[in-house]
Amino acid sequence: MPISVRPVAALDLATLERCSTVELAAFASDFHSLAFPGPFPEDRAETKAQALSTTIQNDGCRVFAARAVDDEGSETLVGCARWFVYRKSMPEPELHSFGPGVHVTAATEMLGAIDGLRKANSSGKPCVWQDGAWN
Repeated sequence: MPISVRPVAALDLATLERCSTVELAAFASDFHSLAFPGPFPEDRAETKAQALSTTIQNDGCRVFAARAVDDEGSETLVGCARWFVYRKSMPEPELHSFGPGVHVTAATEMLGAIDGLRKANSSGKPCVWQDGAWN
């Protein structure tokens, strides 16, 4: 079965919502549940899709969707990737804010460690950053 990879437009909310659903399923592991135990709001995927739409409108952000194509031409979304292109330097990490269902201390520690690695390895240099939450 061939896989088709195409960019996702900011206004394609249906695909962005499906990408959010795939992301949530991909990170439903026992380890991830330490920082993000839930329960989460019912509209979490929809809310995430709206946020992604806004992010895509940022000049340096691109989202790609991978779809499996069957013999009849029907497509099933099987993965997504979000890439950021920083021509001058990766910006300083933004402060994290957390909604319902998050263990704030654990999430702050985990994301703070990731932010530290980003700063140590990419600060002051042009780079392309693939958001690890989307592979």
